[in-house]
Amino acid sequence: MRHQWYGDGRDFIKWGVLVHLEKNRNIRRIIQIAYIRPDSQRPLLEWRKESFPLPEAVWSQSRDIQDIRRLATVAEIEIDVIDAPFDAKARASYTKKVIEHRRSTQNLPTLLFLDPDTGIAEQNAKPEHVTPAEVRDIWTSMKPADLLVLYQHSNRHKEWLPKKRTEFEKAIKTPHTETFRAKSGAKDAAFFCASKQ
Repeated sequence: MRHQWYGDGRDFIKWGVLVHLEKNRNIRRIIQIAYIRPDSQRPLLEWRKESFPLPEAVWSQSRDIQDIRRLATVAEIEIDVIDAPFDAKARASYTKKVIEHRRSTQNLPTLLFLDPDTGIAEQNAKPEHVTPAEVRDIWTSMKPADLLVLYQHSNRHKEWLPKKRTEFEKAIKTPHTETFRAKSGAKDAAFFCASKQ
């Protein structure tokens, strides 16, 4: 996830879906796999024809992905964020860290939330995508009663939703998935969910 997208309107939908699942599926923990890709530089501001960078205090405050822990306190849930920087050139290493992290946590029903910028890409995966192989590896490593949720952003294809849901189902080799969407607001986002039996 690019820092610039953190805290936008889709985050309300995202965390609404995740908290709903946690409350209704006997989930004890949410692990957000953020696929964080730091922005290369702060935006420049201009005043009296002079440019200056956004102040560090403002930049840091608006980019703290760990801030979601405030929601954990209010909603009385456990939220863990894997916020290691994601490098598309080291995908296998990143996926291995995710798998090791889940294996190292307690054996409680856990929701693993894959949160790339735009979702799954069967072909031509860019840094903003997760690949079917990565989804499959994480799914295979999950424990019984865990849930896997994938964020998916729309694309230009008219039938993007069923196409992307099929890619997700093929990756985990199960047709038993659910789709969550916003009824209003961020209609360009969907969340695919599967339970590990």
